Amino acid sequence: MFGFSFDKTMEEVKQELDAGKDIQLIDVRETDEYRNGHIPGADHLALSELEDRAAAVVAKGKPHYLYCRSGQRSRTALKKLRALGYDELYNIGGIVHWPYEQKTGSQK
Repeated sequence: MFGFSFDKTMEEVKQELDAGKDIQLIDVRETDEYRNGHIPGADHLALSELEDRAAAVVAKGKPHYLYCRSGQRSRTALKKLRALGYDELYNIGGIVHWPYEQKTGSQK
């Protein structure tokens, strides 16, 4: 769709969540976008605040699945987090590709 592929499909992510795999979902969209609908259980780390808030949000010792609306901002976030020394980072694309339930509001 945008000329690049993602590290996991949304179907694979859903299967891992349903199986109880210890992963961290990170939504890198802006606050209003997160509140309007996000994957249940996703932490919020807006790309615009990434450098300032990464240490407080990104969990250690687990895979980090990043997403945004379409996959472009999550690609940028992955590069920035990698430059900050984080690993086990995966761009899973955009919430537009998430066909499952979404949660609204600021609670994950």
